[in-house]
Amino acid sequence: MSSNVVDLAQTTSDQDLVQMAGYHAYRELNKYHRFYVNDTDYRVLDVIVDTETGLDALTVRNMINEEVTVVYVGTDKNQTQDIITDIQLLSDMDVPQLKAAQAYFDEMNAKSCTST
Repeated sequence: MSSNVVDLAQTTSDQDLVQMAGYHAYRELNKYHRFYVNDTDYRVLDVIVDTETGLDALTVRNMINEEVTVVYVGTDKNQTQDIITDIQLLSDMDVPQLKAAQAYFDEMNAKSCTST
C-alpha cells in the first residue's frame, strides 16, 4: 500500500474541523499549544497573523493520526483589512489575502511533507 493513501476512518472528523474553525481558531493560540476537541488531542504547529493582508490562520496536528490541518480564521469585524477583503471578494480584482492564504498553505504543506 502506498504511503500516500489515507485511511478515511482515521481522518480528522468534520465535527472536529468545525469546532477548530468556529472556536479554536479565534482563541489566539500559540505555537506548541495543545488542545482537545471531542477527545482528540491537537497540537499547534504554526500560527500566522499577517496584519498587511488580514490573514490569520493556524496549523495543527492531530496527535492520534498525525494528520495536519490548516485552520483559517474568518472575518473579524474589528480588522479593517478583513472588511476590505470581503468587499474585494465581490469583485474581479486579485485578493491579497487569498494569495497569502495559498502561500501559507503551500509552506505548511511542504513542511508537513518533509517532517513525516
